[in-house]
Amino acid sequence: MPKMDWKSLLCNLLDCGYLDLQMIEDADEDYVLEAIDRLKNEGLEISLNGILDAMFFDAKNNLMEAVEARVDVLEENEDELDEDGREELADMRKLNPDEDITWFINWSDSHIYISEDVEAVYRNWFGGLIDDLENKMGIEFE
Repeated sequence: MPKMDWKSLLCNLLDCGYLDLQMIEDADEDYVLEAIDRLKNEGLEISLNGILDAMFFDAKNNLMEAVEARVDVLEENEDELDEDGREELADMRKLNPDEDITWFINWSDSHIYISEDVEAVYRNWFGGLIDDLENKMGIEFE
């Protein structure tokens, strides 16, 4: 009788193959555990695809909050903005994370995208946040 190994058990629990686990191999452990907790609290099935979806959704929401906060600050001081400030506000108004950030979930063929039309704007103004999110997810925006 073969003994159960942890890889087989984990793949069974997460409804994935062994190679699919590489999708979260480089992710921040706390970030993955937070995604699992959200799935549990929402009564959703815990699977690799579900974990990836929760992490990508969180990344989009982090960008949305950052954009909204920056727009609020700039708009509060719009009358006092110099040329750089007006340019930043114009850039911020081009951004809509709900539409700009998309993803495709299919086990090891999962990806998260920033729309090509505005990727440079996101990376210019929120490059540090994007780097942080990529490090937490262990997956880069495309």
